[in-house]
Amino acid sequence: FNDFKPGVLKDEMVYDFSHLINGIDFSRYPRETIEHMITHFDHLLPELNKLLNQSTGVAVKSVHLRAPSPDPRQLLCAAKNYKDGHEIPKPDFFLKAKETIIGPDESVHLPSVDAKVFNAEPELAVIIKKKAQNVSAADAMNYVFGYTCFLDVSARKVSPTYYMHKSYWTFAPLGPHIVTADEIRDPHN
Repeated sequence: FNDFKPGVLKDEMVYDFSHLINGIDFSRYPRETIEHMITHFDHLLPELNKLLNQSTGVAVKSVHLRAPSPDPRQLLCAAKNYKDGHEIPKPDFFLKAKETIIGPDESVHLPSVDAKVFNAEPELAVIIKKKAQNVSAADAMNYVFGYTCFLDVSARKVSPTYYMHKSYWTFAPLGPHIVTADEIRDPHN
């Protein structure tokens, strides 16, 4: 929130836990902030719970919420949900420019391009907690840290490739927060 400080949301209050992550300039290195929090989450969890019980938060309405993962290493999307008149026989994947990410209360700006239509697809974003390559389906959930809301915006028919019509500035609103995987029993429902 605000200048990329890490916070925990509980009962419409935000609790700043930046003092638990030393040595990172949050405003300059937001990726390092979230990666540190994810990597050390098991260690941080008791401290976060203590913080929630012993300190005072600020009203979520009084802060500027940022994208909860503002600078991920990759933004990998599945081309399976939206059919637009044709069936995709099996899941396909594409990269979307990570510079498209904006926070939950920021505005999408439509570019001056000859698009057939501008489209916004609400998606469930999965936050991966460790390097994943050639992961089996049976082991996949062990790589999931949590989930957030994602809006996949497109300028349809601008280009034959997904990357071009989905990677305009502001085309990836993300957030408002991450819900950890242990809080969601079945992410498919």
